[in-house]
Amino acid sequence: MLNLSTVTFDVHSILNQSLCSLSRAQCAEVIAAYLGYESLAALKSEETGDSLDTCFADAEFIILNVESGICRLKTLARENISDVLSDLVTVQIVRSLSVVDDTCKVFKSVDEFYFEYAQEKFCEAIIFSDEWGSATSELNAEFSDYPEMNENYSISGDLWRSREEWSLEAQGSSIGSYTGSDRFYNGHKIDCWGKMKFLKAGRAGLIFSALDANAGTSNEDWRDEDDWVEIG
Repeated sequence: MLNLSTVTFDVHSILNQSLCSLSRAQCAEVIAAYLGYESLAALKSEETGDSLDTCFADAEFIILNVESGICRLKTLARENISDVLSDLVTVQIVRSLSVVDDTCKVFKSVDEFYFEYAQEKFCEAIIFSDEWGSATSELNAEFSDYPEMNENYSISGDLWRSREEWSLEAQGSSIGSYTGSDRFYNGHKIDCWGKMKFLKAGRAGLIFSALDANAGTSNEDWRDEDDWVEIG
């Protein structure tokens, strides 16, 4: 069973310093909402039950449901909660969860998880893949940088509602250069793709399962005159 007593104490202290009179039990309810649960009772029921093979304590990554957590905080406080105080609570929960398990990475949103963690892992997997090697060997361009993954990505479903598995995938590309080269031009773009798969650990927790990556020369017509402008 996940022990949230330290996190509860830290959040309670932050709120007390701001003259927000929530009990520790109410603070625990706020934390449960941040972790994707409708109530603390739901969290405890899932953690102590045997319906799932994994539990929140097994998580390697935690992605908080900040919107839900702040909504629960405002509801229980029955008073106006400033954005500054909401942010302080969010930051404290991230810090406290990281202290409880320093091997677990905590993120404030799926966006943050993608841009601060998944993108780099996709790029690493892509450039070390056999497909990347084949694609770069087909083209005469020089590819010295990581691929650039798109800002848009797709997910398999709502993270906090998914019970057993969850995945995230994205596409990107890499642009090569012919600067200072007299080699024959035969294309300069490689299209890339990556997908990360996870087992769920509680509503907000993830356990890494697999990473698939692929790359191939672009299907765009490289004979288009605009391409020559891009690489000139």
